[in-house]
Amino acid sequence: MAKNFVGAKGARLLRKVAKHILDEPKRFIMAAWFYKRSDYRPSVDDFSYHGDFPTCNTAACIGGWSVVLGSKKNPDDILDVQRYAARLLGLTPSRVAVLFDAWAWPTPFDKFQSATDPRKRAQIAAKRIEHFIKTGE
Repeated sequence: MAKNFVGAKGARLLRKVAKHILDEPKRFIMAAWFYKRSDYRPSVDDFSYHGDFPTCNTAACIGGWSVVLGSKKNPDDILDVQRYAARLLGLTPSRVAVLFDAWAWPTPFDKFQSATDPRKRAQIAAKRIEHFIKTGE
């Protein structure tokens, strides 16, 4: 049996993040913790986002949405979003790297990199999150 790397609180928050990105796929960008339209640089960030920027003018990755949905803090006010998100989720630094680095996702979740449809990317990420909760990998 695999060791549980995510406690109940972390699992609840990750599932909330997964639901949010499935509900709002255009607001899900893995290239940075938290984006405002003014921060988006298509020439640099194209690998992670394809399509129109969301009308609400904000988007985030798994860690960024963990902060937004799991606390009352604005990610812009946090110096180390990764560390703060890890604390909210109850993750060690090695577990953070496994989840937050989409380039390191195992098969079949590595298809995330080549998916261009925001809905497909959100679906892959939601499945990745659930796999992580259940296996720690």
